[in-house]
Amino acid sequence: MQIRLVNIIPKWQSGETNFDSEPSITVNPANPNQIVITAFTPETARPVTTGPYFFSNDNGSTWALNSVIPGGTPELGTRDISIRFGGNSGVIYAGILRADSSMQMNILRKANFSGPGLMTILVDRRNVDQPWVEAITRDNKDIVYVSSNDTSQRLISGHTASVDISMDAANLPPPAGFTAIARVESRNTAQLPDSSGNQDGPSVRTAIHSSGVIYCAFLGWRVFGSPNVSDVVIVRDDNWASGPAKFEDLIDLTDGKAGQRVVTNVPIAPLGTTLGTQRIGSSLTIAVDPTNSKRVYIAWCDGLASSSSPYTLHVRRSDDSGQSWTEDLISVANATNPGVAVNTSGVVGLLYQELVNINGDNRWRTHFIHSTDHFTNVAADTVLADVLDSAEGATHSVIIGDYSNLIAILNDFYGVFSAYNEPDLSNFPVGVKYLRNHDFSTKRLLDISNSMVVPPSVDPYFVHCRMD
Repeated sequence: MQIRLVNIIPKWQSGETNFDSEPSITVNPANPNQIVITAFTPETARPVTTGPYFFSNDNGSTWALNSVIPGGTPELGTRDISIRFGGNSGVIYAGILRADSSMQMNILRKANFSGPGLMTILVDRRNVDQPWVEAITRDNKDIVYVSSNDTSQRLISGHTASVDISMDAANLPPPAGFTAIARVESRNTAQLPDSSGNQDGPSVRTAIHSSGVIYCAFLGWRVFGSPNVSDVVIVRDDNWASGPAKFEDLIDLTDGKAGQRVVTNVPIAPLGTTLGTQRIGSSLTIAVDPTNSKRVYIAWCDGLASSSSPYTLHVRRSDDSGQSWTEDLISVANATNPGVAVNTSGVVGLLYQELVNINGDNRWRTHFIHSTDHFTNVAADTVLADVLDSAEGATHSVIIGDYSNLIAILNDFYGVFSAYNEPDLSNFPVGVKYLRNHDFSTKRLLDISNSMVVPPSVDPYFVHCRMD
């Protein structure tokens, strides 16, 4: 395994002090040199109406910014954002919460990811949380799934775990085929205070297999409070979610409802609880093995972030299409932001961030774990970064983000996480490349003139793991 780690802030932005947190990543399967990373990065030009994403045309060695996301503000380029290339179309898709409005989701696309021009708005809808995009090309058509917590359903069904679906997102004019919304919850959800309705947890994630098997995972909230009591639920559709009854092919044998409950009635810290300085309360990821549509992995976090009930990362596997699940294959206390991916050789990778205390200082330790035998054993646990947990200078409460992101393209893993950016080589055991001006000997960031000291903040870090 060969690992590259890059702080992606470009040299011309050396003076920035943003908290560029909550990142996502996409790599063009048709050309892995083309990579896009998103974060809460604001636009620097004035007046501000857009937000940027980072892009690379050389497999992540150098990075630039393209300010094409609608709804940016001087403080945030966007709020929640997830981004994916189509399978081989070269079209890029994003699901965002606009920065200039509260809980307003846009589903976006752009044919030329590095070129000028605003991303096209395909869907514009309010009362949505944490949109997440997955995409694949089939028969020259991009099939795109945008999962989210659709809180507009609170007073209707309470089934807020949802997936927007298009069977031809690249070719059709807006709304580009996004006319079907699957409500994947089948059980009663948690009642919110003040008669404001019922809902599931914020995180909803899908995973696509090339055979047309689609999995979706969500946190089925059953009691809202302190703690939130939740089920971790997997649903499945065996035909692209293209039929009238969507995500109903996996039935829980206990209650006969759609959606297998991996665990039931687990306590999860209320939203806004902090682990170190980072808020927690909805951490979830899912991946399917491209070599076997029946093998699927899930990781989530539960617990109260207390000494008696630490916020704990769990990883489990199903070998029978989600019907039954192993016990914990991996369990890590005081951890968050899991990302799971499986490469075309069946190697599974896990990216996560663990809070540790060293000599009285809280630090975020970012791990990349991989296994060649489906997490029966761990082949290697690699620490990518071990940095200070600091909110000094932050303008929002999402210090490193509610999620990181790991994907697999062919045999390689690509990931992104956000972390404190003090240029101290001892903080990066695998080595690191900084594009912004810095001095490793004095552990200082420097401005564009390479003379004035810039205070530390939080930057996105790109990681590429080449599996030999």
